Amino acid sequence: MSASAPADAARLDDIAPPRHLRLELEWAQPGGRDATGLHRMRARAPGVEYLLDTRPYRGRMARIYYVLPLDAAGLTSPFGLRVSWQARGELRSGEGRAGARVLVYEGRIDTPRIQAFFDLDLEVDSRYFAGTLRFDPYFEIDVQ
Repeated sequence: MSASAPADAARLDDIAPPRHLRLELEWAQPGGRDATGLHRMRARAPGVEYLLDTRPYRGRMARIYYVLPLDAAGLTSPFGLRVSWQARGELRSGEGRAGARVLVYEGRIDTPRIQAFFDLDLEVDSRYFAGTLRFDPYFEIDVQ
């Protein structure tokens, strides 16, 4: 699910220890469901920790989104990056392309922090890739 951010959406602070992901892109095996098989590169980042500061929103109903910025360095098109993740913790697994805002939580915020670990799988289409990739996703909250 992807949606544009409402005017009252706020960026959540991630208070997990600083991380510096070193993503090593490797050519994917040819094949798959479309003609991009020869152009695909992949990178994996297991166990990426997120610790979201939800103190200001305790007791409120909210939706939390994982935002995959469209302006990722190294991409010439949103079709150049697809990200999927398996979540461990309180957030949902999902997938999206550069520019997506994907719902990962919906419900009442009962704790001061939400912790999750994502096993990330990035797929880059080399036809839309300029040589260096910077991947800086973040979370937004929309309270009701």
